[in-house]
Amino acid sequence: AAPRAAPGGGLVVDLGDNKRCTVQVFKGRTQVDLREYYEDKSSGNLCPGAKGVALTPEEWAALAPALRRLAEAADAGQAEAPTVELGRLRRAYLSAYGGRRMVHVREMYEQGGDLKPGKRGVALSASATAALADAANNISAAVAALSDGGGGEAAGPPASA
Repeated sequence: AAPRAAPGGGLVVDLGDNKRCTVQVFKGRTQVDLREYYEDKSSGNLCPGAKGVALTPEEWAALAPALRRLAEAADAGQAEAPTVELGRLRRAYLSAYGGRRMVHVREMYEQGGDLKPGKRGVALSASATAALADAANNISAAVAALSDGGGGEAAGPPASA
């Protein structure tokens, strides 16, 4: 699906599999939120679930150029693809689950000197990763429009004298 405008000047990209990418300002910070949604049984609306991760503009800038390669590796069923370092404890990597190759964008934690996948993150199918790659330029433009020149702060009204 084509990217669409979100409230507050952001952007929403439906990735399929009940997953979305939303560019928004939350608590004064620009973020790229990759999240799984669920259908609320009473209203029938899609609501954000707990599975997901909110990336900073810098983490998005590290992920965006690698998306196409990760999608192609997942689609081809490759056993491994290079891990993309997004931040100190954030990674994007390929793994197999239930016979399918998935691209994980995940926060990690340290245990015994090893990095382990944490709860915060999302697993994307090859098609969802390809949809994210297709929208990467639009997402980056929305991040730039909502940011104050790369600091991640939301652009606000000019200060009055």
